[in-house]
Formats: sequence, structure tokens, C-alpha cells
Amino acid sequence: MLEVPTTREAGLDGLSLPMGALGLYAPAGIPAEMRNQIAAVLTRVVQTDADMQARLAGAGLNEGILTGEEYSARLLQERDFYAGLIRQAGIEPE
Repeated sequence: MLEVPTTREAGLDGLSLPMGALGLYAPAGIPAEMRNQIAAVLTRVVQTDADMQARLAGAGLNEGILTGEEYSARLLQERDFYAGLIRQAGIEPE
């Protein structure tokens, strides 16, 4: 078994990283009515299905449903965060 230290054990106490999100994607140009219907069903399931809530919480996904615009903004924030870390670490593509 591989022993991997926690961030605290590695001297990085207080480190906070974006944890990502689970997303559902559809083809570009999907009609707004269809997109809204899918979002409504997903929202209903997440809000009412205890098993689904437990599974999402177990995966650390407890922020709830994000709209397409909110989700896109979240992905851009995370991309910028990790790009900054990569630049700061001096990592270059091979």
C-alpha cells in the first residue's frame, strides 16, 4: 500500500484546493426547453432522493445544482487556479 501524506503532514496546513464538480454535458445548440427540462429533473432527484444525496455527499459533491452559466464559470475558475499553480511550479509540457 502506498503511503501518501496528508497536506498537513506535508507541511501544507491550510491548503485549500477547488474540488471540482460533476457535470452533465449536452451537444451545443440543445434547445433551451430541453435543457430546462433536464435541469428540472436533475434538481428534483438531487433534492428528493436520499440515496442520491448520500452518494453525492460521499463524493464531496454537496454544493447542489449549478446552472450552465454557473458551472461554466466554476470550470473557468478552476482552470485558472490550476494553470497558476502549474506556472508557479515551473512545470513545462514535455
